[in-house]
Amino acid sequence: MADDTDALLGPHVLRITPGHELARYLSPGASTRLRAGKLATRSQASLELLQPQHDYVVLIVLNGRVACRHGDRYLEAGPASLLAAGPHQRFEIEWVSGGMVRVVRIASDFVHARRSGFPPEGLVSFAPVVTSLRSINDTVTKSLMRFLTGAPESRLARPSEVVFVDWLLEHQPYAYSGREAARNPDDLAAFGKVLMHAEPFAGTEMGYYARQAGVSLAALVAAFEESGQLPHLYLRGVRLDCLARILSDGRCSSVGEAAEQCGFRDRATLYRWYHARFGEWPWDTWHRGALGDEC
Repeated sequence: MADDTDALLGPHVLRITPGHELARYLSPGASTRLRAGKLATRSQASLELLQPQHDYVVLIVLNGRVACRHGDRYLEAGPASLLAAGPHQRFEIEWVSGGMVRVVRIASDFVHARRSGFPPEGLVSFAPVVTSLRSINDTVTKSLMRFLTGAPESRLARPSEVVFVDWLLEHQPYAYSGREAARNPDDLAAFGKVLMHAEPFAGTEMGYYARQAGVSLAALVAAFEESGQLPHLYLRGVRLDCLARILSDGRCSSVGEAAEQCGFRDRATLYRWYHARFGEWPWDTWHRGALGDEC
C-alpha cells in the first residue's frame, strides 16, 4: 500500500550518503488536484523520478542550491526558483550541499482543464528552464503559500490552486507534445520555438536546439519547413525581438553594446534585418528608449 511519501513522489529512486536521510513532510493543504511536500537533507543526495509518472511535477527551491536533470539537460536552481516537468519527461534532483525544496504534484486532468484546447490524450512538455518566483507579496506567491500551508477545507484553497497552475502555464515555457511515442511536425516545430524563446542566445548552431528537442537536425529543419518557415529565420526573428526590447528599454549605452549582447557581429547585415522587420533603424529605437529611461 502506498504511503504519503509515495503519493508525493510517485515511483522514484533515492541515493543518499550513508548515515544520512532525506527529511520529508507532506503539506496539510493537499487536495485531489495538487499535492505538495517538503524535502530537505544535509548531505549529498539525489532523487530520480521513475516512469511512469501520472502527474506533472514542480520543484520549488526554498534554500540552498540543487542541480536538476530535466530530460537530457542539467540545470542549477537556487532559492525562490521553480522548475516543472511533464509526466513523460525525465526529472532528477541532486542536492549539491544540502538544502530544502518543495515538490508539487499536479494532476494531469487539472493541467489540461486549465488549457481546454488540448485533446484529452495530449501531454504538456515543459522546456528545461528555471523560472524565478516573484516577491513574497506577489499574488501568485501568496496563493502558493496558501496552498502549501493551508488546510484543505480553507475557502481559499481551490482558488489558490487555480492561480498557481495558471501562472505556471503562463510563465514556465511549454509546448503541447501530443502522444509520448510520436511527435508530429507541427508539435516539433512548436516545441522548437519554445526552446528558442526560452534560450535565444544559447545555441551558436541550430543543432543545439535539435539536441534539446531530442531529434536530429534534419528532423527539426523538416518540421519547420512543413510549417512554412526555416528554423534559422525564426530564431533570427526571436533574437531581433530581444534586441528591440533592450534598445527600447534603455538598458544599453549604445546600439553596438546591445548588438553584442544579442550575438550580432555583422552590423551592416544586422541593420538591414532590423529595418526589414521593424520599419526603422536600431538607433531610432535606442534614441526613444534613451529619452524615456536613461541607461
